[in-house]
Amino acid sequence: MKTELLKGNLLDHWEYEVNDFGGGNQERQMYVDSPEFADMDYSHWRDGELRITAKRKEANICGHVMPYSSGRIRTKRRFDFRYGELSFWAAIPRQQGLWPAVWMLPTDNAYGPWPASGEIDILEAKNDEHRTVYHAVHYGPSFEKRQMKSKQVFYGDFPGLWQQFTFQWDATGFGWFINTVPTFEVSMAKPFDQRFHLIINLAVGGQFPGMEPKPDWQQSDFRIRDLVVETAV
Repeated sequence: MKTELLKGNLLDHWEYEVNDFGGGNQERQMYVDSPEFADMDYSHWRDGELRITAKRKEANICGHVMPYSSGRIRTKRRFDFRYGELSFWAAIPRQQGLWPAVWMLPTDNAYGPWPASGEIDILEAKNDEHRTVYHAVHYGPSFEKRQMKSKQVFYGDFPGLWQQFTFQWDATGFGWFINTVPTFEVSMAKPFDQRFHLIINLAVGGQFPGMEPKPDWQQSDFRIRDLVVETAV
């Protein structure tokens, strides 16, 4: 069954996440539920794209102030799936201090809290690293005993702003592709035998980039289009 996740009423499949806890990575943005940062009203889209926007704009939740605002959306309990193929086209912002990501978390935490039930990072990028992305899976019995399999991928042979990313997932493991070229493979069953949901966000600062944007930075967009998931049922 094919599901196009960026067509029609996005709220059928997506919801905003609002939080200011820094993602557990000392990130410096606040995720807010505003179309200014993740416009899920299809009639307002520009060129049929989803744009996740990060800005140098203070945000405040119950007196906790962060210097940047951004968007984070997820499909939790609106579109969860186990096994299948996901593909999308992305235009990645390349600026110091930015951390765009398309990733997945377990919906039910059947094996326990993070990382016991797993995490799948389909696409991550950081700072102004030219034509470089990261793939990863996280797992392990506890936070103290967390483990990761990951790969840094340079795709300099492919010109243009937009690139196609594909992720395949079955009962034996995972495969990542950029423009149909295989880039990473992991063989692993548990804890990745449960249903997961998608997350798209644009973080600012934190441990992964290791720095904040330059003083003259004001705004960047993480652009996604043609996001499709094919499942067996």
